[in-house]
Amino acid sequence: QELTQSNHMQPTTCGCCTPQAIESLEVGEPEAIPAAAAGGNGAKDPNTPTPPRDLLCPITCELLCDPVLLVDSCQTYEREAIEEWLGRGNAKDPVTGIQLTTTTLVPNVLVKKLAREWLEANPQYRRQAAAAAAAAAAAAAAAAAAAAAAAAAAAAAAA
Repeated sequence: QELTQSNHMQPTTCGCCTPQAIESLEVGEPEAIPAAAAGGNGAKDPNTPTPPRDLLCPITCELLCDPVLLVDSCQTYEREAIEEWLGRGNAKDPVTGIQLTTTTLVPNVLVKKLAREWLEANPQYRRQAAAAAAAAAAAAAAAAAAAAAAAAAAAAAAA
């Protein structure tokens, strides 16, 4: 079956490719990735499965939904995450640390198929991820409201 935009999987969590996630990654620290990926779905429920490490983006530690291969390093990343990484001017592969001579990305159709099959076999992962995304969105909204209130208070104090 040909993969098209219509059967593109939705991201498993909200904001997995945030600038904070990209900034927190240090180049060439592959030993740090497995520890983060072990709890990639943020699940607190021991009955919620953890995706195989090979189906997780090494930047976001989330299940891949639009995996692409970075040609120079042959590493697979979530498209949005690696595009953000490269867009910040990084010229090294985030996992291997090798200097990139090209930033060509190629869709990784096999990994996309494997991730979709794993997700279909583990529907409880999607439910857990949706709950985690809702909690993260609520926390971000609360933090933004607190920051806005603090800025307003500071402006009022300065006036």
